[in-house]
Amino acid sequence: MSQPSLRAKRGAAPYAVKTRRYYQTLSATSVGIELAVAVVLGLFFGMWLDTQLGTAPGMMILWLVIGFAAGMRAVFRHVRASDRLADELAASEPGNGEP
Repeated sequence: MSQPSLRAKRGAAPYAVKTRRYYQTLSATSVGIELAVAVVLGLFFGMWLDTQLGTAPGMMILWLVIGFAAGMRAVFRHVRASDRLADELAASEPGNGEP
């Protein structure tokens, strides 16, 4: 299948930019939820392990830290994707040197 022409891309550009911004907003709102869920899951799993192994509060602290690290990884992944999307939007704006 052939690639769309430059004229077709420019015609669809306003809608594509608007859709990308909606996606970016929705993605940004999910980051806090993702961080909280990772921390809470780590906390509860650690507490459960403590009751099973009798190691209170060792496993709770360990899994809390692991949950926090997993949540921060998700935050950094979102920031990286957001930066990439911002660079793409800046490159597709008129007046950036494209013919």
